[in-house]
Amino acid sequence: MKNKVLFGIALLIISAKIFGQEGYTILSAKLPFSTEVMDYYVKRIGTNYILNGDIIVGSTLQRTAIYQSNNTQDGYLWPRGGVPVKIDLSMYRNNNERGMDMSAMALRAIDDLNSATNIRLVPYTGQKDYIRIMYTSDIGYGGISPIGRIGGEQIIYITRQSTSKTIVHELMHSLGFWHEQSRHDRDSYIKINWSNIDSTKMHNFQIEPGTTSGAYDYESVMHYHAKAFAKDTSKVTIQCKNGNVISDCVFGSYYVFSDKDIAGINTTYFYNAGTAAINYEAELSITETVADVMKQQQKRISPVVKEAQRQQITEGLYKIKINQTGRHLAIEGVSKENGARLVQWDYVDQNNHKFYVTKRADNTFTLWGWDSRKYVCAASGNKEDGTAVVQDSFADYLGTWKIEYSNQNGCKPGWVITNVVSGKPLHLVGDGNGAGFEIRAQKFLDGEYDCASTFQFESLGDIPAELKSPESVPAQKINSPAIQKMKKNN
Repeated sequence: MKNKVLFGIALLIISAKIFGQEGYTILSAKLPFSTEVMDYYVKRIGTNYILNGDIIVGSTLQRTAIYQSNNTQDGYLWPRGGVPVKIDLSMYRNNNERGMDMSAMALRAIDDLNSATNIRLVPYTGQKDYIRIMYTSDIGYGGISPIGRIGGEQIIYITRQSTSKTIVHELMHSLGFWHEQSRHDRDSYIKINWSNIDSTKMHNFQIEPGTTSGAYDYESVMHYHAKAFAKDTSKVTIQCKNGNVISDCVFGSYYVFSDKDIAGINTTYFYNAGTAAINYEAELSITETVADVMKQQQKRISPVVKEAQRQQITEGLYKIKINQTGRHLAIEGVSKENGARLVQWDYVDQNNHKFYVTKRADNTFTLWGWDSRKYVCAASGNKEDGTAVVQDSFADYLGTWKIEYSNQNGCKPGWVITNVVSGKPLHLVGDGNGAGFEIRAQKFLDGEYDCASTFQFESLGDIPAELKSPESVPAQKINSPAIQKMKKNN
């Protein structure tokens, strides 16, 4: 892996010129461990200049002395002992695209580093130099970070397009590690297929400063994947090279660290070998600053959800809130037609935002629109991943649901609505008003499952007596084409 940052440079002198397309800039810089000023293509994100996709190398607010450590040689490594890390409150208030609580992702990343390596990440308690992990609403990347200890507060920005592995990768940058595929000797080990790289993304493969130690690590957590920045995603942009033999291979570890990553980290931070192991979360729970964090966590669990932990869903009329977004279920367009989508929308006190929940004999439920008198079901007799959820005039098979309370680690607590036939939970697809729902199995990626959407059932009253009689509930078209298809498939 690309090893520690060895800098004999106290100041970084920067001048920037507009490159003229896509917001890119030519940044003339004497980067750490460089002996001369060189030009780098960087992208401006907010006030930061970003090298190779995720490394903060400059700021529009600070034109000189970007790296301000007065130390030399190993000055950008953190000293022996704990590296203070603060998980910003914004991480506790947001989930990633897969529904994972971003604070839980940060805690996992910290624990991975603490348990597998000599790194000792400790809760921030007022230290001068520290790392803050902060959520940003930016899109188009997973995270960005400076390289090494720069002095004072340094921020790792994390977006919803991230996982725990993203946070590990960015923490590695803040601890002084560069990208593996950008080491100066990379052309002896990999072939970059420039013809398949988007012309606006070629700058992400620039050679980076720093030193290397050990053999090239194809499996490093600091390595791009094989199709990084591809124009044609059916083809790779990076291949393995062994002498004159070029071949496809897998880059990056399945989850977090390769053996060479661990060896490189422990060699760089050898002086921590004798220090006591750290349980960051346990230490966080006894710091003074955690009180504010815990208050914020409690605010995120409404009385409705707390009550849900002690009760079962009963029959009645409800508005149903999506915990991940704060919006509510609705039938699209106030439609009464079969096939109208189930969507999310900012709550409006109108009939298409209200749903009756009725219990079946087998302890499953049906959900049907107050306004349309049609059932919420999987579309077109399908039970495959990605099947849209719509309203229709039947309930058996595709229109029956389990409603079970879940407090899965890292996910927002609440009720999970699972389709009985497919065994797959209801998932929100998108963020804004009008985003629809699908049924699909939870995915296992980067060593963790994504989260099913969870819901709050906010009671609006009982089902009127006149709707409880069999002849008054929506017609259950047992012999509909969709039902017949379902029976045939089963």
